[in-house]
Amino acid sequence: MSLYAPPSGTTAESQLWLSFFLRGSRARDVMAIRSDPAAVLLVDDSVTIELGTATVGEYRGPDFLLLLPVGVTLSSRAFVAIARARTATIRLIAGTYTLTVPIREPDRRDIAALFLVTVCGGT
Repeated sequence: MSLYAPPSGTTAESQLWLSFFLRGSRARDVMAIRSDPAAVLLVDDSVTIELGTATVGEYRGPDFLLLLPVGVTLSSRAFVAIARARTATIRLIAGTYTLTVPIREPDRRDIAALFLVTVCGGT
């Protein structure tokens, strides 16, 4: 999982970009949807924040190497929520299909650290 944050002084909130990769059957399921799914952030199993539409990349290669890139934009509210959460999960939703992608603790801690840098400043 990785997070792109704009350089300081930039005001475009939509430039906070969280990306991750799906493998195997989860990637095949998302590829079969044929449209970009909606993304929802679930924080501490109780708070939901709609993230809009996830952007699903393309993969053209052998199945045994399948690695599908997915990205979502994060609002400032979602960024703060992940940084302060005990647990955070992204749900990709398309019709009746739902895929849950947990934000692992090391990734969540890294996002929290980046949040501190953006709030406190850093060089």
